[in-house]
Amino acid sequence: MRVREYKNVIRNQRNENKQNKQYHYSSLDAIMSIFKHKELWLTKSEYLNDISEIKYARRIAKKVRDQAKINYQDDDLLMKLLEDCNDEIFDKGIDSYILSMSMNADSLPLWSNCSNQDGYCIGFDRSFISVLDRLTDSAFQNIHGFVIYDPIEQEKILSEEISIAFDIWKEHGDGKPGNELNYLWNHIIRTFYIYSLFFKDPSFRSEEEYRVVVLMNKKRQYGGHFINSNEVSSDHIHFRSKNGAIVPYIKLPITHDDEKIPLKSISIGPRNNLNISAEGLRYYLNYNKYENCEINKSIIPLRY
Repeated sequence: MRVREYKNVIRNQRNENKQNKQYHYSSLDAIMSIFKHKELWLTKSEYLNDISEIKYARRIAKKVRDQAKINYQDDDLLMKLLEDCNDEIFDKGIDSYILSMSMNADSLPLWSNCSNQDGYCIGFDRSFISVLDRLTDSAFQNIHGFVIYDPIEQEKILSEEISIAFDIWKEHGDGKPGNELNYLWNHIIRTFYIYSLFFKDPSFRSEEEYRVVVLMNKKRQYGGHFINSNEVSSDHIHFRSKNGAIVPYIKLPITHDDEKIPLKSISIGPRNNLNISAEGLRYYLNYNKYENCEINKSIIPLRY
């Protein structure tokens, strides 16, 4: 896996999946905002609901790095690079914003985590992803794909990237600090970080998450070297309140001008008053000219 291919690596992990929908769980207010503004809000990665994600990814990266230090212990400069790498990635990070989708249309954990079991779940047509690729602002870099839950696969991916970087270093490096080592260092940091955004603990496997990640093309310094050279305006960043905290987010349009949202279905959470919810939703969709959108009800039984 070459680093230049990272935009395609994760999205191609499971091409055999022919499902034509991707689902987004949210509150009713958020769903109505999506219809009104034709945009989705992506949360800054450090402010996701589950802070354990970052800790988990850090553990995986450290484990791979420690093994690499054994494999390449004869190269002092590479050892120093690997020693610094983990802390640089997760302490400083790269500005990234995340939208969580799912391939599961009726998931109790997602109903609970994303909408307190009384929200709604939008089913987007798969063309939704190509729309995002087309509309992403030049200030952003759009990456999307399936979340990987298998720790063996996670470790293999990172180990292969270190092996590739080491081969580059041996073929083109001069054995001394300088531009070649700087490139290698930036290569590993950026690659590890991007993959880490798609790594989760196996206990979350039932979420079947498909994730949209936007990286800000913002100048960010690591160890004296810049990862990117483009500036991004602070106007792109917005703030909202959530669970008593101030959360940064960015807005991502999902249509051009008068285009309709690529909508296939909306499901109603298991704790809703289903009859009233369904009638209100049907009227709302018809009013907004989405008459062909399916309306579904969660079939998950709840115990009160």
